[in-house]
Amino acid sequence: MEQRNILENGTGPVCIFEPGNATRYELLCLETKPGLDLFVWVNAPGGGKVTRLAQANHITARWFCNRLNINDADCAALLAWLRYVRSYTVTMPEGYGHDGRWLREGVTA
Repeated sequence: MEQRNILENGTGPVCIFEPGNATRYELLCLETKPGLDLFVWVNAPGGGKVTRLAQANHITARWFCNRLNINDADCAALLAWLRYVRSYTVTMPEGYGHDGRWLREGVTA
């Protein structure tokens, strides 16, 4: 997983995440109060996608996909980032590994 931090227009840290699925994600996750994060997919198609996440909760792919109205491939990549960078407990969409990449037939996570 490739990840680097930049300052976007000098306003705050935006993480550039390139998990190897041919997509570049610009992500921001800020703790708004203890135990509660604001997650933003800045460069989402059609405009940014935002949701609040409770750090203590387990995030399932179904809930996350529905919450942000996104497909499984993007959901898997974003959940992998949350797991890797923010230490969230997540359940990946079926067919995707813990790194957010599609598992080829015969390969296990």
